[in-house]
Amino acid sequence: SNTRTAVSLTINPLPAVNDESLSFCENTSLILSADLDNVDYQWNTGATTRDIEVNAPGIYSVLVTDDNGCSNTKIITLEQIDLPIIENIISDGPSIIVTTANDGDFEYSLDNSNYQDNSFFEAVPGGRYVVYVRDKTDCGVVSQEYLHLVIPKFFTPNGDSINDIFRAEGLEAFNRNELFIFDRFG
Repeated sequence: SNTRTAVSLTINPLPAVNDESLSFCENTSLILSADLDNVDYQWNTGATTRDIEVNAPGIYSVLVTDDNGCSNTKIITLEQIDLPIIENIISDGPSIIVTTANDGDFEYSLDNSNYQDNSFFEAVPGGRYVVYVRDKTDCGVVSQEYLHLVIPKFFTPNGDSINDIFRAEGLEAFNRNELFIFDRFG
């Protein structure tokens, strides 16, 4: 063509957003942010502010639109970290075994100071204890009192100095107790 028409094209960049994955502790809230100023905000919750406060896990999104009408969407995936739930504590000889009703990255203690990854405590003297379980992200600690009775599964009072004495540990926590011992024939 002998005739040309000059065209000017202006390309405006999209608002720069970065998706995020965040976590928060059970029974708390978290401030989510669009991380941009001087734009319009439209959250999937209906909010139109830069920041919103939430207290439920899920996927949150915010559509940001600049003065040129260019829009971009930021996605925030929010995961809740649950407090541990102590389901059961049992004594197995001199050992204490703790089980939780939910999964998590938990650690366990009998003194709220020295924590271990394993829920199995070996060679614990009988007595009254408080069992502590916490999530490793410091979302809180749950505890439960427990009376640990160490009762030998057998004894053989035959004078050979092996298992000759029957000694139950932890009974001192009771004002009164009775103990019945039966031989293998009942």
